[in-house]
Amino acid sequence: MTNEQQPYVPPRKRLSIYDPPAVDNSLPPASPTVVELGLRSKLAAEYSNKYFAYEASVRARVSPLISEPLLPNLLYVVLAGSGGIVATAASPSTLRRVAAPVLLSAGTAAWFLPRTATNVGGALFAQTGLTVPDLHVREGFEQVKAAVDGAVKNVKDTVVGKK
Repeated sequence: MTNEQQPYVPPRKRLSIYDPPAVDNSLPPASPTVVELGLRSKLAAEYSNKYFAYEASVRARVSPLISEPLLPNLLYVVLAGSGGIVATAASPSTLRRVAAPVLLSAGTAAWFLPRTATNVGGALFAQTGLTVPDLHVREGFEQVKAAVDGAVKNVKDTVVGKK
């Protein structure tokens, strides 16, 4: 039995079905030096101070214009503008697709935020130097309201009188 071949016996250790882990030869990230940390904090403070100053100037400019609670009414204005976008999405006219959301938002703002819309419009026209002719729109609305109230009173009198 000296020339006889021995049967193959597999090694007792099982081989993994996964690839061997890759060797990471990269260098660990260098920790920032004291100078780098000082520059970073100085730059961050400089940018944050510029941002806070800009925010304060915007707040000082905008806060006098707002004279009503914004939260529920501003949501209506945004929804009206979004509705204008959706309603004109299939329109081939670019003018209609641009004008409808703007007009719906402006109309909704004038309806739900009348004092704020008046203040913003006045500031906008004052800033641009444009003038708006006096159209007596408020007087026209009051005349229409009086006419409608008169018609409703006539209908009520007629219905009550027939009973």
